[in-house]
Amino acid sequence: MSEKLKHRRKKTKGMFQTLRERAGLTQAGLAKLIPSKRSFGNINQTSISDWERGITQPELTIPQTKALCRALGVKLEELPDDFGPRWRSQPDLSPGDEEE
Repeated sequence: MSEKLKHRRKKTKGMFQTLRERAGLTQAGLAKLIPSKRSFGNINQTSISDWERGITQPELTIPQTKALCRALGVKLEELPDDFGPRWRSQPDLSPGDEEE
């Protein structure tokens, strides 16, 4: 019996999400710690969610970047280059791919 293996891509947590969770922060909690580019308020939770899902990449000012590093407890060099999810290949046995 031979099996044909197909590979499918599976999303796994990105490093940014891992750092946020290690810091004990929710997306909303982290958003409250990063100031808005305007002179008032903070960024919103949707921005954090979009970064983690790879929908958008952050375009942060220096004060925002400093606030992000403080909130996550990391140095600038420790921030990932890509905030979105990681992809890995995973074997997938599809029905009908087995020969008898």
